Amino acid sequence: MVTENTIELPKGIHLRVQKDGTRVFDCTVSYRDTMSGKWKLKTKTAPSIGKAKKLRAEMVTQLKNGYSQPSKTTVKLYMESWLTDVVKTTVGGKTHELYEYLTRVHIVPTLGDIQLIQLRPAQIQSLYSKKLEKLSPRTVQLIHVCLHKALAHAVKSEILAKNPMDCGVIQPKAERHEMNFMDEKKISRFLD
Repeated sequence: MVTENTIELPKGIHLRVQKDGTRVFDCTVSYRDTMSGKWKLKTKTAPSIGKAKKLRAEMVTQLKNGYSQPSKTTVKLYMESWLTDVVKTTVGGKTHELYEYLTRVHIVPTLGDIQLIQLRPAQIQSLYSKKLEKLSPRTVQLIHVCLHKALAHAVKSEILAKNPMDCGVIQPKAERHEMNFMDEKKISRFLD
C-alpha cells in the first residue's frame, strides 16, 4: 500500500493536505519576469497526481512557447520604464522630452494606476475624450502616438499579448484650417 510519505512525486509537483483533509498537488514552474528580470514561481493546483503531471507539462510548454505570468505592472511603471530603457536610448532628446511630458502630464494621471494587462480600448478612448475638452486635437494626437508606441513595444517585449490600441481605439483627428491668402489689393496695402 502507498501512503502519503512513500509517494514519489515528479520534479515541480508537491503534495499538500488541506485543512479539510483532502489531498491536492501543487505544480510549480519557475520563470523570469519580463519587466523586472527577476525569477518567479508560477503555481497551479490539481486534485490528483495524474492531472498534476498533465498540468505541469502544459505549464512548461507554455513557458517554452513564450508565455509568462501576467505582470501586475501598472501603466505608470511600464511607461516610466519604457521612457528610460527605450525612448531615451533610441530617439533624440526633444522627442524624449515630449514623450516624457505627455506621459507625466496626460497619460499617467488618467491611466497610471491601471495594471498594464488590464488596459482596455474604452479606457484609452475615454482619455482622449477628456483631453479633447481641454486640449487641441493635435496634442491629443501626440498622446495617441506616444501611447501607441509604448504599447507596441510592450507587445514586442512579450509583456502584452496584443496592443489595446489596435482593438478599436480611434485616433483623434486634427482640425485642418484653410490657408487664407492675400489678394493683390491686400498685398499692395500691406506693402504700403
